[in-house]
Amino acid sequence: MKIAIQNPSFIFTEPLKNFNGYNLQFLKQHTDYIYLSRPLSYFKYKKRLRELAIGHIPILLSTKSLNNYVDTLLHFSGEPYLPTHTPPKRFLGAKVWHVLDYVFKPIESLKHLQDGGVSHIMGYSRHDKYCEFFKKYYAPYIDKVIDVPFGFSPRFENKIPFEKRDNRCIALGSVNPINDPLCAPGILNEYIDFNRGKKWTHELRRKIAEQHKTLSAIVLSKLPHFPETKNPHYDPVLELNSHKFFVNDEGIMNFPPARTYEGIATGAIMVASENVIYEDLGFIAGKNYIGFKRNDIDDFAKQLKKYALDSVNLKNMQEESLKLAEQYTHSAIANRLHSKLCSLNS
Repeated sequence: MKIAIQNPSFIFTEPLKNFNGYNLQFLKQHTDYIYLSRPLSYFKYKKRLRELAIGHIPILLSTKSLNNYVDTLLHFSGEPYLPTHTPPKRFLGAKVWHVLDYVFKPIESLKHLQDGGVSHIMGYSRHDKYCEFFKKYYAPYIDKVIDVPFGFSPRFENKIPFEKRDNRCIALGSVNPINDPLCAPGILNEYIDFNRGKKWTHELRRKIAEQHKTLSAIVLSKLPHFPETKNPHYDPVLELNSHKFFVNDEGIMNFPPARTYEGIATGAIMVASENVIYEDLGFIAGKNYIGFKRNDIDDFAKQLKKYALDSVNLKNMQEESLKLAEQYTHSAIANRLHSKLCSLNS
């Protein structure tokens, strides 16, 4: 099977800060060609590929060349309604597109995916099983989703011995309203309508931010306070290494965020809801993570307090969690994706 990637703009991102870094690993490990839908970008791409020491990968500039040399065409940048992200109709091989943040213009996105002949789509998780919004707006792709976990970059290392860490849980991440003021007007119309009556994309994070003072004995919150939606004033690697626990929130779309993998890679123990999306990844409550009832702030606090007192069990839990993290390096994710693509063509 010969594989090409269309317009891999991710190569212009700083590799260590690309939380979808499996895409670069996939390019290096499993990609035979690059396809540029706009030939004028050829020299820009060629220069960057040389800088990354992968200048040997051939660049194709026409669908005729694609049809001559390629079996499967991938696209990792989401937003299929954008001109450079649209699938080429004239390519006759398999087309697999990553939908990334699929809440943006879903009706238009689906139209471009179907018109372009995309057979399967990639997602952060099995959105077709676990996300009601996806099931409604991307119904033709139910049972045609390839789950591609975020994984973690090499900078998320386990550096600080567990016994020397703060015994509290660190809370990190964004707290966005459903109607996010930072998004372009109209891009979230369907998402807002679907979630009418709800306000926050991550309800648990919002509750922790609101109750950070009463939770301060067990949680250190670095979460932003509305109208701020992000807090850029911390180093996530340092914060995760400095604490025994981190709290995770799968949010309203019900998929494991990047912190899932980054957190366990640093040796922090995940505290998250008992949810099948984590079970699919190999998490077992009480063995390699601490589980609680979804979005239940009281049960979250109860379970965290209970486990924080059991130092022997916690050390075993951390060791099991670190073993699990080995499966989610960006290189491992790239290899797993390649295997799944091969199975589609077998």
